Amino acid sequence: MANGIDLATFKPESASDLLTGMLKQIASIVLGNFNEIKKELSVHLKSLAQKAWMTQVGLATGAISRENADVAIHTQELALSNVVLYSEFMVYDTAQKVLSAVFSVIGAAIKNLTGVELNFG
Repeated sequence: MANGIDLATFKPESASDLLTGMLKQIASIVLGNFNEIKKELSVHLKSLAQKAWMTQVGLATGAISRENADVAIHTQELALSNVVLYSEFMVYDTAQKVLSAVFSVIGAAIKNLTGVELNFG
């Protein structure tokens, strides 16, 4: 995961430095959540590929009927649908974390530069 900034010591010298700090915090969060979603999807896609391959082999050899193949593939579609729904939740979770991170950076910068801790957020 990308490293964020150390909020305890962050003292930007300009709005540009503040922006850079915010972007580093955001990158850390987004990359972490992306990797989690990618890992989750990869596991399920690997399973789906294996089961789809076994289904087509079963169809080609006459070991399973078309109806059984339809059920097998539809079951995999439902399972993947649940994973995609989880991934959609992760997008909302990431958005909330980004919002919190941005204002944590702003709050830390103000506190570290002025000694004043604001109570927003």
